[in-house]
Amino acid sequence: MGLASAALGLVLAAVLLILVLAIRSQREASGEARRAQDVIAAITVLEVSVLDLETGVRGYLLTGRRSFLAPWQGARRRLPAEEARLRAVTAKRPERSTADDINGRVNAYVENYSKPVVALVRPDHRRALSLLVSGIGKRRVDDIRRRLAALTRREETRARTAREAADGRAAEALLIGSGGLVLSVALVLLFALYLSRAIVRPVRRVAHAARGLAAGDLAARVPRSGDGEVAELGGAFNTMAASLEEGRGRIEEQRRALEASVRRLEEQEARVRAVLDATPDAIAVLDASGRTVLENPPMRSVRTALVHSVGAGGGHRTPVSGGDGDGDPTGEVRDELELVGTGRTFARYVAPVGGRSGVPAGRLVVLREITREREADRVKDEFFALVSHELRTPLTSILGYLELVLDDEREGLAEAPRRHLEVVQRNARRLLRLVGDLLFVAQVEAGTLALTTGPVDLARVTREAVEAAGPRAEVREVALVSELSPVALSAGDRDRLGQVLDNLIVNAIKFTPAGGTVRVRLRAEGGTAVLEVADTGRGIPEREQAHLFDRFYRAASATSGAVPGVGLGLAIVKAIAEAHGGRVTVRSTEGQGASFAVELPGARAQPAPPPTSRAEPATGGR
Repeated sequence: MGLASAALGLVLAAVLLILVLAIRSQREASGEARRAQDVIAAITVLEVSVLDLETGVRGYLLTGRRSFLAPWQGARRRLPAEEARLRAVTAKRPERSTADDINGRVNAYVENYSKPVVALVRPDHRRALSLLVSGIGKRRVDDIRRRLAALTRREETRARTAREAADGRAAEALLIGSGGLVLSVALVLLFALYLSRAIVRPVRRVAHAARGLAAGDLAARVPRSGDGEVAELGGAFNTMAASLEEGRGRIEEQRRALEASVRRLEEQEARVRAVLDATPDAIAVLDASGRTVLENPPMRSVRTALVHSVGAGGGHRTPVSGGDGDGDPTGEVRDELELVGTGRTFARYVAPVGGRSGVPAGRLVVLREITREREADRVKDEFFALVSHELRTPLTSILGYLELVLDDEREGLAEAPRRHLEVVQRNARRLLRLVGDLLFVAQVEAGTLALTTGPVDLARVTREAVEAAGPRAEVREVALVSELSPVALSAGDRDRLGQVLDNLIVNAIKFTPAGGTVRVRLRAEGGTAVLEVADTGRGIPEREQAHLFDRFYRAASATSGAVPGVGLGLAIVKAIAEAHGGRVTVRSTEGQGASFAVELPGARAQPAPPPTSRAEPATGGR
C-alpha cells in the first residue's frame, strides 16, 4: 500500500509540475504581449499629440485665427505626461533608447520650431509663412512619425510572437493535463481495488465484531485475515474482547462495592441531617458561587426573615472580627446581624470549607440568636445610668458636708478623726468620678452627648493636664515630659478635651514602672492637631489592642498587676475624640511601652514661642 501510494503521488506531482511550468510560461508570454500593447498605446497617444501640434501651427499660420491654437496648447500640456508614460512602459525593454530618442526629437520640434513659429506670427507673419512653406516642420513631424511607426511595428511583432507562444503553451498544458488526469484515474482505480481487498473487507469484519461486542456479545472475535496493520488491528480487537470478557467479573464486584459505599454515605448523610435538624442554631453550607448546598430548618426560617428584612430596607451588620463575611470566601468572620424593625439580633460565624489542593470549595455559615443577650446589655446600661444618676446627688451632698466639717476650725477635731474624715472624702470623690464616668458612657450610648464648643488653646489645656498629674507622677517615681507646640482648635469643648488628656496621662502613669518615662506631645500636622501620650511601660499584647476601647474591658496586665480601674477611661477618650470629628490610634509592642495619639481636625498653629519641653517625676499607665 505504501508503494502504490508513493507511485500515485509521484505521478500526480509530475503532472502538477508540468502544468505549473506550462502555466508559468503562458503567463510570461501573456505578460510580454500585454507590455507590447502598452507600448503601442503610448506610441499612439504620443503620435496624436504630435499631429495636434502640427495641425494647430499650420491652421494658425494660414488663417490667423487663435482658435486653431486650442489643440496645439492641449497637445503641449499633455506632452510631458505622454513622454513619461512612453519612458515608463519601455523602462526595462530594448526599445528604451529608441523611445528616449523619439522623446528628444519631439521636444526639439516643439522648442526649435513649433513655439518659435507661433511666437513669430504676430510680429512677422510673412516670415512665419515662409518657415511653414519651407517644410522644415513637416519634415520633422514625418521623421518622428516614421520612427513611431517603426517602433509600433516592432512591438506588434513582439506581441504577436508572445500571443502565439502563449497559445502553444496553453495547448501543451491542456494535453499534459488530460494525459495526467487519465493516468491518475487509472492509478486511483487500481489503488481502490487494492484497498477493497486488503483493507476494507477486513475492517468490515472488525466493525461487525465490534457491533456484536457493543450489543453485549463478549465472545465476538475477528477471523484472522489480511496482513500488516490490518492484521494487527484484528489481533488487537480480539485481545481487547478477551480482556473485556475477563474484566466483566471484576466490574461487577466493583459495582457491588460501590453500591455498598453509596448506602454507607446515605446513612452518614442521614445522621448528619438528623444532627443538623436537632441543632437550635441556624447552619448552612454554601458553594463557591454563594448558592445554598445544605441547610437545616432553623436556617431556612432565619434566611427567609433575613431576606425579607433586607429587601424592606432593614438589616444592620456590626463587625466583631475577621474580614467581610459577604465577599471574602477565604477568611474566618465573626459579626452580628441586627434585623431593624424586628428587634432580633444574630451572631454570625463564617468559615471557609476546604476543597481540593487547599482551595476553598465554599463557606460554612452559622447563625445564633443573641437577642436576649443584647437586651440584657441594654437593661444593664439603663441600670448603670439610673444608679449613677441616683448616686450622684447624695455623693455631692456628702462631699459638701465633709468639706464644711473639715474646714470648720471651731470644731477642734482631733488628728485621728480628721484623718478618718479625709479618707472618707478622698473615697467619696473617687466614687463621684466613677459615677460621672458611668453617666458619660450612658450619654454616649444613648446618643445624647452634648459638647460646649468654642476656641480652644490646646497647649494651655495640655500644660494644665500635665501639671495636675505631676504629684501622681512624683509618687510613682516616673518622669513626666511634655513637648508642646502652640496649637489651637477652631471649635472644641475645652473641659472634655482636658478629660481626654487626664485619662490618657493617668492611664500611662499607672502602667509605667518606677524609673520610666511618660511623654506628652502636642503638634500640628496640616489642619489636624495631634495629642500623643507615650510611655515606657509594660506594653499591650497585639491580641488585646482591638478591645482596648471597649467599655469595662481591662487588659491582662491590669488584672494581673492589680491596677485599680473599671475599664472606662479609654472608652471615654474614644467617644470624646469622635464627637470632635477625630480619632484615637494606638501603637504598642509588648514589653516596650505604648503610644496613644488623638487626632483632632480644625487645628491651626499659633504665632508663639517655639515648642517647650518639660520634664518632672511622674508615673504612667494604661
